[in-house]
Amino acid sequence: MNARHGILGVAIVAAVLIALAFAGVGSDLTTGIFWNIDGLLLLSVCLMIVLVFGAMLFFVFKAPKDTSESAPAAKPAAAAAKPAAPATPINRAAGAPTAAVTAANSAEQGQPVKVEKTAVANPTPTPQK
Repeated sequence: MNARHGILGVAIVAAVLIALAFAGVGSDLTTGIFWNIDGLLLLSVCLMIVLVFGAMLFFVFKAPKDTSESAPAAKPAAAAAKPAAPATPINRAAGAPTAAVTAANSAEQGQPVKVEKTAVANPTPTPQK
């Protein structure tokens, strides 16, 4: 079943319900219960059905036609198989310790991270007393 049969089924159901709602309004007027609370409730329910299914019919037929059935299907598996581009590696010249750079690059490539302890020199010497 294609999309055209689905839209046709929805249109038929909506048209039948709108016709039944108008029949309910007609019976409300002909039986004389229009000014009774039952008649007012029946009238409000019928008008609500007409508005809801009428709006649905309006938007179903106003919607742009789908032409994807004639177009060949895209291959999502090929796009998913392509690995994502790795992030930019950390610049070693920026002053980052070597262990941090290695850990960051290994994490980007999905490898286990092994961090080695390195001695970092104090960039600002403390004054001696």
